[in-house]
Amino acid sequence: MLPERLYHGTGPGPITPDGCAVDYYATLTPGGEPEIVHRAFLRTCRRHVAPDGWSG
Repeated sequence: MLPERLYHGTGPGPITPDGCAVDYYATLTPGGEPEIVHRAFLRTCRRHVAPDGWSG
């Protein structure tokens, strides 16, 4: 038995489990999100790396 789909969507290309049309989102231009994710990633990395650069 297949699991019940809680979301559905319409649009070009495959639809993700949360209902987003993949091909539509691929056409959108970034609006600052890559930079936000990059800054958050760097902050997280800095918290987990020891001052001497070794995180092991």
